Amino acid sequence: MTDALSIGQVAETSGVSVSAIRYYEERDLVTPTGRVGDKRRFDLPTVDRLTFIKRAQGAGFSLDEIKVLLDDGAGESRTVLLERLESLRQSRAELDRTIAFLEQAVQCGCANVAQCQEVIEA
Repeated sequence: MTDALSIGQVAETSGVSVSAIRYYEERDLVTPTGRVGDKRRFDLPTVDRLTFIKRAQGAGFSLDEIKVLLDDGAGESRTVLLERLESLRQSRAELDRTIAFLEQAVQCGCANVAQCQEVIEA
């Protein structure tokens, strides 16, 4: 196991904390390739896997969804991706509506924006 990394090396390389790596191990998202004494060892692809997990979490995926994306044996990953994409599109649409409302309210010349018919009816 020449490319085996300690959990600390994996944490440093991936930017994921040791405690998070242990938690991901409990959730079956990463698996040590072996042990030296009582210390976990991981292979280099684990770093890429952890980087993917971080990016997927940043995109709003749950750990259960990430597990599907990582280990898709049933062809479910496309569904998970499409559902997240649709959710983000809906969020973007809501954000666009909110921005339009706020822009209109800011541009309103009324003394009380809550009584402005243009803002109310928009």
